[in-house]
Amino acid sequence: MNPITLPLIEIYPLVNEPFDQFAALRDNAGMIPHLPPVEIGFEIHDPLSHARRAVNLHNNLLPSLIEQKLNAVPSFSEARAEMPRLQDIPAINKYRNSYPHYDAARVDIEMAKFGRPLHPGQVIFHGGIYPRDSAGKQFAKFTSTAVISTSLCAQVAATHSSYHTPKDVWILRIASGSNTRAIVFGHRGQNLGHEREVLLSKNAQFTLQGIHFDGDYTLYEIEVF
Repeated sequence: MNPITLPLIEIYPLVNEPFDQFAALRDNAGMIPHLPPVEIGFEIHDPLSHARRAVNLHNNLLPSLIEQKLNAVPSFSEARAEMPRLQDIPAINKYRNSYPHYDAARVDIEMAKFGRPLHPGQVIFHGGIYPRDSAGKQFAKFTSTAVISTSLCAQVAATHSSYHTPKDVWILRIASGSNTRAIVFGHRGQNLGHEREVLLSKNAQFTLQGIHFDGDYTLYEIEVF
């Protein structure tokens, strides 16, 4: 019997409504040249827009919006309630905190025992070089040979991708019927909690759906089965 999927963690829309702390002073024309410009708000309604905003933003705004949303949506708490305690997954915990020094075989055993499939349609992000053939062409399909760290926040993926050349950001959407198991980590009081991490088990099957370019970054839309 296939395990029941985790609930869908829906983070959209992400809404930024900036507060203008100098609003009262702007009524004084003489003060305007000395004040910062009014910050413009925005809304994000889809993963691609999320990724595009992330590769052009590079601050803590998106992570803050994600944290607010995760604190507000019941599905995140419900997903976390299905996850093991960190003391029950010592190999995965070591992977998370001591990478690349970890026991891959033990991680795989814990993923098989404690991981749960993500809900179809769940979107997560990864920052790392997309696999290519010897001629440098991106693979249309490939299967992972190890666990892959992903995030619910595109800003985390964009930051990780900036450490590599080329700068690749993966936009991953879980396919219907996917059996790829995952561990959804908490973000309150945990080391690296700010990364909003979701760990995917190995042998996940990736199918490229689209490629987009944004400055120095390449964004890949990928289906995960």
